[in-house]
Amino acid sequence: MKTSAVISVGTATLGAIVGAGGFGEPIMIGIRRDDLALIFQGAIPAALLAILIEFIFRRLERVVVPRGLFVTGRN
Repeated sequence: MKTSAVISVGTATLGAIVGAGGFGEPIMIGIRRDDLALIFQGAIPAALLAILIEFIFRRLERVVVPRGLFVTGRN
């Protein structure tokens, strides 16, 4: 589930290609204008959102999955 949630963020970011907007919109405009700052305005929030989702799912996993099911050495 963690992987699919993070992939969904990337897919939603690519939604700007079909006119859906979101974080992908500044990325696409920045690419067209060759403006690195504009690209980062969309890429950085999208990356932070993916990291936040990963962090939330990791914490949730610690609560939901019983201790005995974790592989040895896993944090």
